[in-house]
Amino acid sequence: MSEQRASLHVIIFLGLAGVAMIMVLMMMGMDTLQQSPAGTRAKIANAVIEQYKFKNAVAEYKDGPKHKILHVTYITDAYLKADDRHKELVDLAKFVYEQSLKHEDPVLYSVEEVQVVRREERGSGCFQSRSESTHSLPLPRRVPKESPNKRPVDRPN
Repeated sequence: MSEQRASLHVIIFLGLAGVAMIMVLMMMGMDTLQQSPAGTRAKIANAVIEQYKFKNAVAEYKDGPKHKILHVTYITDAYLKADDRHKELVDLAKFVYEQSLKHEDPVLYSVEEVQVVRREERGSGCFQSRSESTHSLPLPRRVPKESPNKRPVDRPN
């Protein structure tokens, strides 16, 4: 009987040790995700959803003809007149730019434009109607912040 009890204790201990190991690995993975470009895009998309209460939003980096673009697409079911829709797109592009300044993602230093796409979906089933509106906002080029431990590099002329 004591042999069965010892085996049971070993099984429980190994199970708890396995769960603890999985938790540690998940936390390490989340830390890595938060510091990656994918984490930055997810944070920007979540900020858009929270601020404007949209159904869904996606942020991604795209290569434009001359520079990188921060492309944000959001889905809403609210109908807006053309003037109000344009105002919303401009406000959202400015908001995305402000959110991008909060992150030190190396990819953001090469982004020179924010492009916002408003996808409006109304109705259901085969009676669903969709429309899209787009607005682009050129951005000033960002310069990485200097680290206090780094010395300036002397470059030959």
